[in-house]
Amino acid sequence: MGNADTPRLDREIHKTMRKLEAVRRGETWPLTGSERRAALRALAGASYRVARGKSPSRAKQRLESVSSAAGTRLNAELSALHGERQRLITARLRVEVAYHLGRDSACRAGGTAAAVAGQLDGDVGEGRAGYRRQTAGAQ
Repeated sequence: MGNADTPRLDREIHKTMRKLEAVRRGETWPLTGSERRAALRALAGASYRVARGKSPSRAKQRLESVSSAAGTRLNAELSALHGERQRLITARLRVEVAYHLGRDSACRAGGTAAAVAGQLDGDVGEGRAGYRRQTAGAQ
């Protein structure tokens, strides 16, 4: 959850955006092995049909389908990276706010700010379990 994770995610986001732009331009370097094989099969089928004097439309559709699937995959990866980045930032801000709020209230109550920040930090990402633990402790 440290600050070092955000630049790493930013680099990954940038790389994924570059790959997505390359796929949109029709480049093959960002394709996975199976996508690359499917694209080559479609190209081979199209060249065979053209050599026989027939229309390569079906093979062309397959090639567009491979490109579309790669774009969808990269968009999903980009969305996941953005979500993870937002989760890290939110968690870090929750801890900072808890620390600053807890410093004032904990000092008044005789506790430490680190204890208050630690309680909130432990609840990040726990969902209902963290909520139940908080409400059970309040009763």
